[in-house]
Amino acid sequence: DHLAVMDQVSTQADALIGGHQDRCLMMDESCFEQKGVESAGVARQWCGRLGKIDNCQVGVFATLGQGKHAIPLGARLYLAEEWTTHQTRCDQAQIPTESQAFKTKGDRACDMVKRA
Repeated sequence: DHLAVMDQVSTQADALIGGHQDRCLMMDESCFEQKGVESAGVARQWCGRLGKIDNCQVGVFATLGQGKHAIPLGARLYLAEEWTTHQTRCDQAQIPTESQAFKTKGDRACDMVKRA
């Protein structure tokens, strides 16, 4: 269960840098170019690293920052609607049932903010 691990990381990160006035929670997405269609979440979608629409996976990431320190707090795989409308495909890629519903990147970021 990666969430239990990330909860522990979040608790320790908060203890280290959470109380500083110049801390912030940063949310960002990153894309990973992929060939084929079997890797979880791969779809023809905007890939910022390439500057165009192409086959890629998109992750949404949360990081706690303070000064020159940054500690990752969470990550969520973005699933395009073409994935969330095909349960069999999600099951074959071993995507947990509770993660198969369509959520925008912003929704995924909000989930991490609430958890943090």
